Amino acid sequence: MRLPREIAKELGARRDGQDIRITVWAPLQKEMKVEVDGNLYAMERGEYGTFHVDVPGDSKQYLYVLQDGSKVPDPLSRYQPEGVFGPTAMYFPGPEKRVRNPERHLEDAIIYEMHVGTFTPEGTFRAAAEKVDDLLDLGVNTIEVMPVAEAMGSFNWGYDGVFPFAPNHNYGTPRDLMDFVEHCHRLALSVILDVVYNHLGPVGNHFYPLCNIFSERYSTPWGRCINYDGPGSDFVREIFAQNVEYWLKTFRFDGLRFDAVHAIFDSSPKHILTEMTERANRVAQEEGRVVVLIAESDLNDPRVVSPGPYGYGFDGQWSDDFHHALHAVMTGENNGYYSDFGRIEDLVDAYNHSFVYNGRYSAYRQKTHGADASRLARWRFVVYMQNHDQVGNRFRGERMSTLVDFETYKIGAVATIMSPFTPMIFMGEEYMEENPFLFFSDPPDGEMKKAIREGRKREFMAFGGTGDLYDPTDVSAFQRSKLDWRSLTKAANSSCRRLYSDLISMRRTMVIGSEFIGARKFGQRGVVFAYRHDGYTLNVALSFPGNGRMLLPLSRVLLDTGWKKYGGERENTRAVEDSSAVIYMTEGHTLTSPVSPQRNRPAAGSGPGRQGQGSTGGNRSQNR
Repeated sequence: MRLPREIAKELGARRDGQDIRITVWAPLQKEMKVEVDGNLYAMERGEYGTFHVDVPGDSKQYLYVLQDGSKVPDPLSRYQPEGVFGPTAMYFPGPEKRVRNPERHLEDAIIYEMHVGTFTPEGTFRAAAEKVDDLLDLGVNTIEVMPVAEAMGSFNWGYDGVFPFAPNHNYGTPRDLMDFVEHCHRLALSVILDVVYNHLGPVGNHFYPLCNIFSERYSTPWGRCINYDGPGSDFVREIFAQNVEYWLKTFRFDGLRFDAVHAIFDSSPKHILTEMTERANRVAQEEGRVVVLIAESDLNDPRVVSPGPYGYGFDGQWSDDFHHALHAVMTGENNGYYSDFGRIEDLVDAYNHSFVYNGRYSAYRQKTHGADASRLARWRFVVYMQNHDQVGNRFRGERMSTLVDFETYKIGAVATIMSPFTPMIFMGEEYMEENPFLFFSDPPDGEMKKAIREGRKREFMAFGGTGDLYDPTDVSAFQRSKLDWRSLTKAANSSCRRLYSDLISMRRTMVIGSEFIGARKFGQRGVVFAYRHDGYTLNVALSFPGNGRMLLPLSRVLLDTGWKKYGGERENTRAVEDSSAVIYMTEGHTLTSPVSPQRNRPAAGSGPGRQGQGSTGGNRSQNR
């Protein structure tokens, strides 16, 4: 008798000689039939509640027929050309010779987060492929694509997917997605896919009548948890472990970003996350390539990025602490979880310790939160000034470009891209996109639309939102969230993009591979951090509004956000002005802070070697 894990590997439609064998796990059904191209076939009962049947090899599509006569598509479908309620298409991607994946580890990545539907006016894989050349010119080397699994309606963030193996038909075919990844690889761009393994969406979820895929013990804010440790969980674990392999092998993604791993519950001796990272690493070993695994976690738990068997084995994780510390200093907001942040010292702690809450008491959570992560390499933490959550979960989906002035915005860019962490840019951020990124979802019926509207309003109100809420179920929310690439014709937007491009270039040549010295406060609202670089110290000074004018030590200035080329007014730099960021080189290997003019220290420029606008230094060294 075979074990459930073995049988689970055969689920779905698979070629079997001249025929196609269709196998379904349906222990909740006493009998099963399948309608293939209009022809009805009785399915034979197998082990552990499975059913199977062989059908002609030229079959095109099918639907399962349940014991009550209702019809549902295969929840393990590879392609749903008519959406979540349409028939499942027979789709068998074969092995192909493709461009080799870029050999890029997380510590070398500069990530760009993208939602396919709003990245271009067309909102398709093909249109995105045509646009990524612009990202290559910007200097990013890794694209992180928000979830693409088939979900309800014609527009969606992607986190309500119900067909884990099927790319969303609104964006194109599975072949279009393969071509998108292939095109990126031809440009030496890595592609990471955002995947959701904590829940499934509420509409079009056809596991329900077939099997107990959901847990009776746990729940998430978004729906029922997936059953990784209860009865029947062997099938479930294998299905989703296979899903990890499917995206990596079939579509050749360079890595995966796991959504909200803190909402994945498993009391098994080997946690499902450890099993998934092991399966991904096995793909990397078998194919001789790099696979990057990133987790989103709200736990501030170093075990997430610690190796197994006692850790989960991820390469990196998102760092909301860095975002919250930076956001609160930039905007002054103190509602919701921002109430735990706002001091300049919090940002210093983020640079020095990775987690701000590393065992500290959190007033917002009303408990001690986090653990020490100081022994972990800083590149394991992915940081951002903005991401889809932090923008889209705001009351009006406001981007940072509409919350702060231009000079403060540029400080945020320097703070993130020049950080010792792995930086991520949210699409449009590089040119100061002003269109909102709203939450949007397209449920099929009025009751669910009402529930989504009311649910979102409750969340926004709890976070300090006031006034009338837009309708997240109306197509206008989706349309308003599309990027407006025409903004690049404006002077401020183009100068912002120039700053991002120069920062990325500087990061690749001067930060990656250099030793981080540390960070400290200067003035009342300033942070300076530094790296040892080829016999010199690379210093990054962030002077937030209200910090005043601070003199530079004897140094060579590489970049000042106040230069005219970046939309400022200065030709030369003699001080770190209020509301600016300056990058400068000093001799020796110690962090050197700007100082108050009252201390009568010499300004930059009183000695040889100071650079003005238009130069990023004459001795750019290679990475170490």
